[in-house]
Amino acid sequence: MRGGLDVTMAGMNLSLGVRRALAVGVAVWSALSVAFAQAPQAPDGRRGFGVHTPVNDVLSLVRSNAEPERAFMAELDGLTSEIKVLVALARHSYEQAHYFDLLQARDERSVDLLHARFAELDADPLPVLQAGGPMARALASMLLDTRFRVRAQVLGGCEAELGELERGLRVLRAATDGFVLLSQAQSSNITARVDLAAAVLRAVRNDLRALRESSGGSELDPAAVDRLLELARSSEGEGVRRAGVVRQRESALRMQQLMASALFSTRLRPQLAPTIAWRDDLLREARDLAAQAERALPEADASAPPDPQLAALSKSERIRRAGALARQAAEFDPLADDAVWIVAHAAEFQFGLLESRPWYDRYLALRRIRSHDHRSYQERKLTARESEALEAVQRGLVPGDPRMRGL
Repeated sequence: MRGGLDVTMAGMNLSLGVRRALAVGVAVWSALSVAFAQAPQAPDGRRGFGVHTPVNDVLSLVRSNAEPERAFMAELDGLTSEIKVLVALARHSYEQAHYFDLLQARDERSVDLLHARFAELDADPLPVLQAGGPMARALASMLLDTRFRVRAQVLGGCEAELGELERGLRVLRAATDGFVLLSQAQSSNITARVDLAAAVLRAVRNDLRALRESSGGSELDPAAVDRLLELARSSEGEGVRRAGVVRQRESALRMQQLMASALFSTRLRPQLAPTIAWRDDLLREARDLAAQAERALPEADASAPPDPQLAALSKSERIRRAGALARQAAEFDPLADDAVWIVAHAAEFQFGLLESRPWYDRYLALRRIRSHDHRSYQERKLTARESEALEAVQRGLVPGDPRMRGL
């Protein structure tokens, strides 16, 4: 009886323990669900930094060791490598199809260059097609290869988005492990652009996965390629040959549009259009101001005819002018490395290391250099600007250095 009572009590305790565990699990899941619902989102609905997140909260997320934040940062970091792997797979398929025969022997055999060369010839392919040879066959194959056409469309602008993501993350991390200082406006600018780039790149990644060739190889019909080449080299007049090639190209374009309509990036683009336009306007303003700042620097006279108005100013006045213009540029684009360097250079001249070091360190981060990690610069030949920035940031780390002006 005692044993039976023990078993019964154990069963009751077990049941109670399970109920408690389930209750705790429900509570935790509810809390996580609320937290996830409240977490900032990127334009594609995935987790993001958020445009209005306070700068201190952004930096806390970047340095956090909590699993959700670590997973979020790892996913952003992984986008670049995932896309590079998918591009490498596409490159391998191009090699197998002899598509790189379209390039000159001296050209780099890169996917970007191949896509750019195809875009040039696609508008008027007849001269290359009728010339015959490996180049003509490569072009004819690409003209009819729907997957190739769509992949080139998907990868258009991808390098710029990768640069946006990588530069933004480098600066955010440098604000947690270095001397970089970010205002709320600069932080919001960066996080909005990182979220935008991440959304675009996630769509690109998904599209590239969908466009991967099947294990059976290319779906392109070699007989169709032969017919196109024969058409281009037929004995008919040029007008007839051109019209025939145009018909084949238009058919290929319709297939491209049909396949592209199902892509993640195609469906996402209208939603992103206002944010992309906002970013383009910012970058355009920043480029104009940065160019003015470059011309204002005294050393600019060595490479271009001096502006009479600038030539009338003293060296110190020109540096101050350049710094003011560059600071405006950096407000529009906190990731513009040349503008950031000019701000640092002018601040060093005017105020010393206390003002210049955060800007020099941001410039180094944008150039993939960390002053506390010699591996980031020991094997590379530094430019004059990189050397100046690195010397300035490291100078402040030497106790008693007499050049620590402003400290």
